[in-house]
Amino acid sequence: MQSNTRDAARRSPRQERSRAKVEAILAAVEEIAADDLGDLTTSIIAERAGISVGSLYQYFENREDIVDRLLERYRRRLDEVMDKTFADGAIESLSEGVRLVLEGYVAFVRSHDAFRALWYSPEFHNPHRVVLDPADHALTRAFIDAAYTHGLLDVAGQETQTDLYACWTAIDALVHAAFRLDADGEATILARATAIGRTLTATAA
Repeated sequence: MQSNTRDAARRSPRQERSRAKVEAILAAVEEIAADDLGDLTTSIIAERAGISVGSLYQYFENREDIVDRLLERYRRRLDEVMDKTFADGAIESLSEGVRLVLEGYVAFVRSHDAFRALWYSPEFHNPHRVVLDPADHALTRAFIDAAYTHGLLDVAGQETQTDLYACWTAIDALVHAAFRLDADGEATILARATAIGRTLTATAA
């Protein structure tokens, strides 16, 4: 028993150091991406994280692997945005849910420069955004889950999933366009996104 305790005690500092290095690498990528994606190389990432390139490769295969980890983290944060929106508001329709969630999504995009750069970058494959199956699309899935959890949606059949997929892929594309034109999000295009969301969810049930 004492031996197991001592082994665990020896492992713990190493595990803590490993977690700290991983977090430093992810933080470095966020800092670099927020400034200039062109500087996103493993050598610059390692330098910004305060580690050697060799150490970086102990935790990630390449820069794409690091970006994948960040995209997964962003997807979880978007889930939280969706869930919090439904939990905080007395939402009575999918259309109203889309409007309120869109506000939260825009605020998230506006306040996370690295998210905006990486989420919409054509340089990196984003499995949460560019998909063929509506059930795999991050915004659609998160919206359906939140709507279901908070009693706004009983069953998301295939037709409803397709309608919401069309809604959120259109909204996402417009949000992308809005932030390409204006760092704060071009207001007219964001208004169009809201209108399209309202139209596409009018018949969803």
